[in-house]
Amino acid sequence: MSALRRSLHGYMAKDLKTLTRRNIMSEVEKIADTGKRGAADDLRKHVYTFLQWAQNEGHVEHNVLLGYRKPKATRAERVGRRTKGRALTDDEIMGGQAQFSEALSMQSAEDEFGALHEWINKHLSDDLSLGVLAQQAGMSERSFSRHYAEATGVTPARAIKRLRVEAARRLLSESRLPVKRISQRCGFGSEETMRRSILCMLSATPNDYRARFSS
Repeated sequence: MSALRRSLHGYMAKDLKTLTRRNIMSEVEKIADTGKRGAADDLRKHVYTFLQWAQNEGHVEHNVLLGYRKPKATRAERVGRRTKGRALTDDEIMGGQAQFSEALSMQSAEDEFGALHEWINKHLSDDLSLGVLAQQAGMSERSFSRHYAEATGVTPARAIKRLRVEAARRLLSESRLPVKRISQRCGFGSEETMRRSILCMLSATPNDYRARFSS
């Protein structure tokens, strides 16, 4: 059974009134993180259509995905689609690296969660679950998820992933720590998880990135 069919089957088995935008998009992001972006987009669209039908039939009061805007593709994602099947040039990787770092820096300095981002960067190897982040921000989980997404344009889980990738990127280029140690220090849990995350956001594997940009 495909990832899309499994997810749709799971939603059909749930009480519709318990569904939230956060848990739906969490499932969508899980599929996207495996590289199946088409299936992730299809899931979001099908769930939206299904919830719209449920609202029209009176099964739910409103469609929790109504008004959702799909985030723009990152530069790494656009480059990945354009260069699929061939090795990236240094300029392509460097471009993604610069824009990725700049976006994180601006977010940390200007949005209302700047202090939280600074705290996160000091605790990347710790538990950074939604409950922990909400407590640190002094909000309920539901309120934190909503305000964070509105302020930053990404879910808390996606932001944690980006911050961990940025930390790993720096260590790969500026230190001689083994890849396994970097994955642990940055909170990925395993080398494979870090490899997939870096490949997704920087369009290069950790070893390729280090080989090209190690100081």
